[in-house]
Amino acid sequence: MRPHRGVALDNVVVLSPQMVFDVRYGFTWFREYESFDNMGWNLAEFGFPSSLIRQLNPAGISFPLVGVSGLLQLGNNGGFSQYNYSHSLLGVLNWTRGNHSLKMGFDGRLMLESYQAHGNVSPNFDFGNTYVLGPLDNSPAAPAGQSTASLLYGIPTGGGVDINDSRIMVSTSIGVGNGRNRGSAILAPGSGWVTSILR
Repeated sequence: MRPHRGVALDNVVVLSPQMVFDVRYGFTWFREYESFDNMGWNLAEFGFPSSLIRQLNPAGISFPLVGVSGLLQLGNNGGFSQYNYSHSLLGVLNWTRGNHSLKMGFDGRLMLESYQAHGNVSPNFDFGNTYVLGPLDNSPAAPAGQSTASLLYGIPTGGGVDINDSRIMVSTSIGVGNGRNRGSAILAPGSGWVTSILR
């Protein structure tokens, strides 16, 4: 899902019959996230110790992921959550004199992103045929059923828990320009590069 909001404010000031100044501010916000119906499951019902549950991020806890070779898996990961904010400020001065016009301005933007991918916060278990081969440990695997036997015996062949950190990114860009018949502009993004464009 992606709920979003935005607002823009614009003001035009007539400084003189030949000069007009326009200033505009804009703000946008949206959230993108993935969530499932089984989020918020009580892991204590499965017998997990409270010492483990306390270390897990509650926002990403879901029904534990159970994978049995050859069968559809049960459960899912914890999804993700991402927030995006954007601020923009634009100022443009238009000056007309006779047959000539001069336009100059400023465009600044600030973008922020916060992202958290939960992954498999709830313990996940894989059940294969590693421990149920027989009658000898080097016997070939059966066409089907041994992974299910591993599940019924309660002997997982793999698994784990994801403890993922979040990240925040900030980017800025500033543009200043002036033009008289032909346009020119300078762009100075947050990375420090400066680019000049002549049209």
